Amino acid sequence: KKYLDMIDAAKNISELTNLEYVISEELCVNSFMGFSLGIDMNDSSKYVLNFGTMTPLMNKEFYFEEGKKQEAYLKYLATLLEIGGEDSDVAMKDALGYFELEKTIASEMLDTEGQNDINRMYTPSTYGKVCAMYPDFNMEKVLSYSGLSKADKVYVTDIGMAEKFAEIYNQSNFNALKTTMKLSVLYSCGGMLSGDFKLAAYKFESVVMGAEGFHNVYQDAVNVIKNVMPEYISKSYVEKFFDEESKKDVEQMTYDIIGIFKKRIDNLTWMSASTKEKAKL
Repeated sequence: KKYLDMIDAAKNISELTNLEYVISEELCVNSFMGFSLGIDMNDSSKYVLNFGTMTPLMNKEFYFEEGKKQEAYLKYLATLLEIGGEDSDVAMKDALGYFELEKTIASEMLDTEGQNDINRMYTPSTYGKVCAMYPDFNMEKVLSYSGLSKADKVYVTDIGMAEKFAEIYNQSNFNALKTTMKLSVLYSCGGMLSGDFKLAAYKFESVVMGAEGFHNVYQDAVNVIKNVMPEYISKSYVEKFFDEESKKDVEQMTYDIIGIFKKRIDNLTWMSASTKEKAKL
């Protein structure tokens, strides 16, 4: 509630930008943009600095199809805002505004095929160019909250979407951007709050994804621990259950699977010889 009240109190885009720094630092929630560390997709022996901006929750195609799924999504967004304290009529109005903002960004985002093409998904750029793209943001602060160091080379995730977001990040879209920040906080924290958030998500997912049922409190607790500290859990598991013989078994299984895939690739009739060699790398 503290953060939702702060967002409600923002009067202009400048104040909203300053709130991005506060919420990023205190909640580790990035509403508009952020840096992350990733493996270089062209050289897995190296790490790279990635930069990404607000991404629509659904895939590109979703925003340009009408039907029950869109209705369920809008209902879900409005429900989150209503649980967060908004009047029902205001919540639906804000949900519609946010949806249109997402749709505008989605018009320039990569489709599903593009999101699986590393040459299109990650565009090499520089720290200076990223700063120039968003002159109203203090990138030093944005970078500091990631805990990472500045690098000359930066990979921009989905450059078309990043450029479109830079274009619409202005006062004329202030209300929709406020809703974006509200929803970011609610997405991130709702699962730890009342069961209403969980029920809203279930109703949405049952329509859009055909999901049935949801986890009990015990399962939720296990999933939270696994998501927050996977490396520590994995290390403890390996120490207790994964002996040297098990490791050899898994390594052999991996080699066997790779061998089978290579044989299948060799037997494909529709793939060229050069593509087969790339596929086997």
